[in-house]
Amino acid sequence: MTKFIDIEAGGYALVLDDAHFDPSKDISENLSVLASCGYDFTSNWDRDDPEAMMPVLRVAKVMPKTFLAEGELRHGARREAYSGRRYREDVVAFSSDQKELLTLRDRLFEIGERADREIKARADKVVLPIVEQFRKQALTELHEALPEHFGEARDV
Repeated sequence: MTKFIDIEAGGYALVLDDAHFDPSKDISENLSVLASCGYDFTSNWDRDDPEAMMPVLRVAKVMPKTFLAEGELRHGARREAYSGRRYREDVVAFSSDQKELLTLRDRLFEIGERADREIKARADKVVLPIVEQFRKQALTELHEALPEHFGEARDV
């Protein structure tokens, strides 16, 4: 059984948007993909911004498995007012301070983005020399295969 975050009416909930929540997994499994915001090819988290993926909504009423929420959802460049029922298992964090949740959301995304930057930097150190070697070899083979285009003496 999923353990729910304690929430209260009048406060704010940081929730995982439906499009990024896999109901076959619990919230911790869903959030674990933040460790690879996009560099991991199985992740699509880099295709949306944090505001779209984790909206902060005001809690209007709390029920055992759901809650009524109000706020704004973002889908790409489009923003729309939201008022509706949300599952409590989607809640990442709760606070009476909306700014606290916005700061937490930014911090969560920075963790994955920082990991991606480090992975890419280290991978580039290993991969770029190999890429250069194979590109150079391919260019040499192109010159040999098409001497009329790449040779020293060309008829103009």
